[in-house]
Amino acid sequence: MEREERNPWRLYLTKDRHQSPTFERLFLLLKLKPAEARVAEIMTAKGIPQARAARVLRKARAHMPPGVSSDFIYVKMFKRIPQIDLEMLFPNTKVAFRPFDKLKLMVTAGGGTVAGVTGTASKLLLVTNPITLAFGIAGLSAVVFRQVMKFFNTRNRYMMVLAQNPYFHSLANNHGALTLIADRAEEEDVKEDMLLYAFLARHPAKYDALPEIKQEAMDFLKEHCGVSVDYDAEDALRRLLADGLVRTDGEGNLTAIAPDEARAHLDTLWDRVLETDSLDHAAARA
Repeated sequence: MEREERNPWRLYLTKDRHQSPTFERLFLLLKLKPAEARVAEIMTAKGIPQARAARVLRKARAHMPPGVSSDFIYVKMFKRIPQIDLEMLFPNTKVAFRPFDKLKLMVTAGGGTVAGVTGTASKLLLVTNPITLAFGIAGLSAVVFRQVMKFFNTRNRYMMVLAQNPYFHSLANNHGALTLIADRAEEEDVKEDMLLYAFLARHPAKYDALPEIKQEAMDFLKEHCGVSVDYDAEDALRRLLADGLVRTDGEGNLTAIAPDEARAHLDTLWDRVLETDSLDHAAARA
């Protein structure tokens, strides 16, 4: 993924483009440390008493949603996550301004506040009318309020980015993530079975020729799909034999049943699983 960042050596006035590694799929498993163990670590690391370490831990976990506990394991799956954004996915992430934003706030907000306070204070020293004095204080308050709002607006923009990135890249959470992994694993098994079935349907072979079929399938995937995989032909053959889509004899010959026969056979297997009539039979009765 291509990213743009301002160059500090050019006073953040220009942007440089560079490639950032991207994770196409990211599996994240989190479990908070028990409070007692974490307090002990804080005491050792900072050399503070237990009561103070407990307060530090409560402050660090204060932003977490209610119900989050160290008794549970949290599972999440993401897609197309840039490596530089990994820290955004953890629950203890803190918002930190970029150097450019710090410099901009220092110049605009800090400089504007100092100039406004100095100018208003010098005028107030010469004012004797109470009404004019009140207007001057109100103007000074408005200047301070505007500069403070600039800080909060910048912080809210950071918080929005922090919330949007996981939202648009999230695939599933907890039980849904485990179900997704199981479904994807089943899909890969089906792809392996279909590939081996197609090769055996075109060219029946002996069991001893399975390594050659495996290499031929890997070359096919690399040529037509542009991917290099370690194709597990033995596992695929085991499933095809168990389902009756490939048959073998005493001499080790492997033969795939005809596609029409395979369709009817799979329909029968599904009927046994679902314990209901097939769609074809239901359509015929209708």
